[in-house]
Amino acid sequence: MIIQIGSSDYLFKELEKNNEIIRFSRSKENYFDINDQSSWIELEKVAEKNNKFCISVGVLQKKRITDQTKEDISNSFFTNCISIVLLCEKLLSINSNARIIIISSESGLKGSFDETYFLSKSALNRYVEERSVGTNQQLVSISPSTIEDSNMTIARKDKERLEQYKSMHPKKRFLSMVEVANLINYLFDDNSKYICNENININGGKFARMKNT
Repeated sequence: MIIQIGSSDYLFKELEKNNEIIRFSRSKENYFDINDQSSWIELEKVAEKNNKFCISVGVLQKKRITDQTKEDISNSFFTNCISIVLLCEKLLSINSNARIIIISSESGLKGSFDETYFLSKSALNRYVEERSVGTNQQLVSISPSTIEDSNMTIARKDKERLEQYKSMHPKKRFLSMVEVANLINYLFDDNSKYICNENININGGKFARMKNT
């Protein structure tokens, strides 16, 4: 049983192929708002008896930090970092066997047009790396590059720019959601419990700089 927290339909469909899923989000039967702890009650009940949690929550703004209001910046930090940290702390306190996988972003490494998003994800990744957990607990983040069939990529309007990025990528393609789901399934396998406090980048080698020439 995997508890998916977030609104990613494509990730849900891939995970559902090999797992039983309970999903919490703002748009589904089990209502959940990452920034409203009063909506966490049902999730907390489920967390007492289930220990695998996949958190896929995020908001990316289409404007630079200099054009964002204080409310924009606050909402971004809370959605992309602070509220996720608070949720992890809650889950770790509720379940001594909690295994948590957070879907982060490569923006935490390389930066973003939305600097608030970059700073939030960078801080979140550091939390994952430094927050020690119990003997039977696990805390990992995954930082994917552009996922071709994700909600965020499909909603983008700059299709020509995306095609340019794809042509420059060493793999000549973007990441697929099934590849993300496969990694999640592997990390939740009992043989992978030793992988902990790691931020795993999946970018197809796009940042490799040493050339074999």
